[in-house]
Amino acid sequence: MNLLENEQNQRSLEAYRSTTSAERLAELAQSECIETRAAVAYNPSTPIAILETLANDSSLEVLTSLAEKPNTPSPILEQLASHPDPELRAALATNPQLSSHTLEQLARDPILAIRIAVANHKNTPSLTLKRLSVDSSSQVRQAAFQKLKPRTSKGKKKKR
Repeated sequence: MNLLENEQNQRSLEAYRSTTSAERLAELAQSECIETRAAVAYNPSTPIAILETLANDSSLEVLTSLAEKPNTPSPILEQLASHPDPELRAALATNPQLSSHTLEQLARDPILAIRIAVANHKNTPSLTLKRLSVDSSSQVRQAAFQKLKPRTSKGKKKKR
């Protein structure tokens, strides 16, 4: 490993640390190294203003870090849901904090794997699952039905 690679690795490790100061994270977010910017994006301590800047990054690796990060703010997740890259949207569809609005948006995605992920997501509203239960894909229909089944069973038990 040469000196430059070692320095980049050290910066990336620093960017991952939750103890790194906001000022330092702002500096690291400007790095030419994609891995460093992606680490800043995934850091749970990164201030929202920096995340908003990184949401416009040209690197899919940086955007994927934001999409997968559990505490990325909803407006950024909504922005990423309309990104043209299907792999980014697929990563986003697994984020545990997605809003019902973002899940509804992803439920209309033309990519099968994304609709399946939405059908399997713990936060997908029943109304969205009902719509997915009549999807053109049997895999999506089955996943939606499996998620709806316990919800409708709970509703029936409460009525008794």
